[in-house]
Amino acid sequence: MENKLYESYLELCGKIANLDKEKKELAIEITSKMEDEELTTVKGDSGIITLAERTSYKYTEEVDNKNTELKELKKVEESTGVAEKKVTKYLRATVK
Repeated sequence: MENKLYESYLELCGKIANLDKEKKELAIEITSKMEDEELTTVKGDSGIITLAERTSYKYTEEVDNKNTELKELKKVEESTGVAEKKVTKYLRATVK
């Protein structure tokens, strides 16, 4: 690839992917340590780490069926042009 701009972007994507992997590994270790020590917040010179929670729900079959119906209605509106289409452009990079 001749253009340095593109190559720089791909290099940066590779570095971010490696850092993301390292970050996930550290997050598992830190989460375990904070749970063991019953900590919710850790303050350091570089910032604060908070052990947060996210709640999710498992719905009844009735609600799941209505959700399926809604998805089908959305597909109909999309295919008939009733639903307003919005296209967002973004970059996707595949790093070696």
